[in-house]
Amino acid sequence: MRCNAKFTDVSRGSRFVILLGFFLVCYVGSHFVLSRTSARLVNAEWGISETFIYLPVDPNFLAAHDGPLLTIHYVLRVIYAPVWFVDHQIFGGPRPLLFMPMFKIDTSAQNRVDEWNTAV
Repeated sequence: MRCNAKFTDVSRGSRFVILLGFFLVCYVGSHFVLSRTSARLVNAEWGISETFIYLPVDPNFLAAHDGPLLTIHYVLRVIYAPVWFVDHQIFGGPRPLLFMPMFKIDTSAQNRVDEWNTAV
């Protein structure tokens, strides 16, 4: 018994659809990995849980070297805008960082006004 089916007879349109699906999965998957990894880093370092940076680096390192790294973040923000919109609207994903804070965000209890009022 011999099988005469030829697996090389895939039409050009089928190859295009398969290739497009592969790149779409890679595009969405890379956005998901970058946004969730960076959101954990930003939340751990600054205490902000609703934003992320498209570069999975320490946020304080990015603040100190903000030139080219921040430019890469802004370019990736434009590239990933469509998938971010779907992620944010449907799944409630975090927002990308719009600008880098000039000063380090201090979330310690020393800077909270309500604790100053109770201590006085």
